Amino acid sequence: TCARIKGPRLANDGGPMITHILLAIGLVMVVEGLVFALAPSRLEDLIKAIAEIPEDTRRAMGLGCLAIGVFLVWLAKGAFGMS
Repeated sequence: TCARIKGPRLANDGGPMITHILLAIGLVMVVEGLVFALAPSRLEDLIKAIAEIPEDTRRAMGLGCLAIGVFLVWLAKGAFGMS
């Protein structure tokens, strides 16, 4: 038998996992870019408003967003069979 050369770790659908990572990063950059391109002055107002929120509250908001993001990824990959 022939020896098989192992390549990069593959996702469940047989495609490279790096494709999923690049897709996720690209989508984040599109959303962030839209905010900067369409409403730069509102972004400045938002940054000032966020700076006024207590640090513990910002941390809790960040953890909440993190949890929602993990849940959405789990839902997309598990419930909808996305690979």
